[in-house]
Amino acid sequence: MLKTAQSFIASREALPLSFRLGHLLIPPPQPVGPSNLVAFAPLTTNLPATEITAKIARLAKVEAIRRPLVLSLVTHGGSFALSEWLASPPHLNGEFVLGERVDSSRPDTDWLTATLGDGVEEITALDNLLRHAREHYAHVLVIVSAELKADILCRVLGLVDKAFLLLRQSPNQVYNYHLITKELDTLTSGRKPHLKPLLYLEEGESAHGFTELFYRTEAIDPPALYGRMTSDGVGSLQVLRDCTGSREIQLRGLAREIAGTRIGLALSSGGAKGLSHIGVIQVLEESGIDIDVVAGCSMGAYIAALWAHGHDGHLLEDLAGEVKGRWGFCKLLDPSFPPRQGFIFGSYVKHRLERTIGDSHFSDMVRPLRIVATNFDTLERAVFASGQVSSAVHASSAIPGVCVPVQIGDETFIDGGVADPLPVDVLREMGVERIIAVNTIPTPAYLRCVRDLEREQMQGVPKRFSLLQFINRHFNYFANGNILDNLMRSVHGAQIRVAEEACRQADVVIRPLSCDGKWHEFSKPGKYISLGRQAAQEQLDEIHKLGKEPYERTDTAQNRMAVAA
Repeated sequence: MLKTAQSFIASREALPLSFRLGHLLIPPPQPVGPSNLVAFAPLTTNLPATEITAKIARLAKVEAIRRPLVLSLVTHGGSFALSEWLASPPHLNGEFVLGERVDSSRPDTDWLTATLGDGVEEITALDNLLRHAREHYAHVLVIVSAELKADILCRVLGLVDKAFLLLRQSPNQVYNYHLITKELDTLTSGRKPHLKPLLYLEEGESAHGFTELFYRTEAIDPPALYGRMTSDGVGSLQVLRDCTGSREIQLRGLAREIAGTRIGLALSSGGAKGLSHIGVIQVLEESGIDIDVVAGCSMGAYIAALWAHGHDGHLLEDLAGEVKGRWGFCKLLDPSFPPRQGFIFGSYVKHRLERTIGDSHFSDMVRPLRIVATNFDTLERAVFASGQVSSAVHASSAIPGVCVPVQIGDETFIDGGVADPLPVDVLREMGVERIIAVNTIPTPAYLRCVRDLEREQMQGVPKRFSLLQFINRHFNYFANGNILDNLMRSVHGAQIRVAEEACRQADVVIRPLSCDGKWHEFSKPGKYISLGRQAAQEQLDEIHKLGKEPYERTDTAQNRMAVAA
């Protein structure tokens, strides 16, 4: 017995701290804000690091208002050697000492090329130069040559706030990446920069096998832990595609990450009421609001997957219209006989999603995507960040009691709404600075008002026999008061407090609530899409402010409303 307990404790100690304790026991880390010193380090010479950095610098200038400096570190051929910097202390007049050597001919950026040798004194000179440069520029972007030796590269990375490591699809690249992370722990004595691996793919390339290799090397079992949510970003591999459509969106997202102005969208669970997410997305697109990361749960996961894949809000409305009509809901049902673990398998929902996005993996998404499910055995939150998207959505949508639990690898999952119905904390853990939460889960106060309104409307109305009401009451499992309705009410009751706590962590909360909304009313998509549009338009002024004001956590009116609820 003692050995068994010791073995269990040892296995728990081997897991990341955030997973051992559970996400509800650890407050999500607060965003770090803008990164003033950022490095781009290609781990191989066949990567267009200079082109990528130049594009991001121009976009970052737009986000940060001020003109950034790009410092290119090369092994030879620079406009000056860093060894010269030690003999050129900053002027007392406060001007940038190397202003005469700066190339200002590039659009929206200043450019400086420096030769970096192997000496330790040159790393000291680089440190002094960066300190001086950040006094004159809002952002300094450092391009590190792939020809630098590994120990010099690590010393350079130890001087910046954030480092993007550009990879190609190669086991050797993964090995080098993890060597760098370990070396940084040694060289910087805990002053480790925020590392973010970027996998560069040319058009037509797929990263399916590579992402699993990357996470496996991180000692993470992909079926059990699809991506590790940690404050330093380790394990959060992002794909950068060299194709016109997605590349622009991804580069803009990276620029906003550097400027500390990213916006994330959290989509709640809610069954058919989650179709209102489509209306919210349409308003965001029409208003020019760029969303950098999207996280979803249950129905929110389904909508998030379609949108992250690159489909716009109007196509989402067309897809929702495919089940329009009295019998449209039946297209989503694949009954389980006998209904031992649930009434339906949920495979039809998965197959319908695959008709649109195919066998896409998270690495194929245009926007970074996170899907939340619940581990059936431990009842802990599971965050999917790699693997097949449709499988993750299937798991996230497996309503307990209604749907059969979903098996992925060696783990079993149920609806993400059980553990985290509104995944604001997932975005916070990713370091996203500003978050819009769309919550379709009504509060008890709202439900009380609906009940009182219904009773008021029924006063004085004589009771008459209705064949339809008789059939619903005795044969329709989805009708009010019957088994499936009771199960959903029980789930919603558990979700309310968790969702309201998530609302308090968001910057803007959109609440598309309907007095007569039913979770299974998929045959009326237009009703909920219109509701989502209306709710988003009411919050549009607050949403526009997110991209203009510097990041600062405030007790907004929406947060105060969440507390009151």
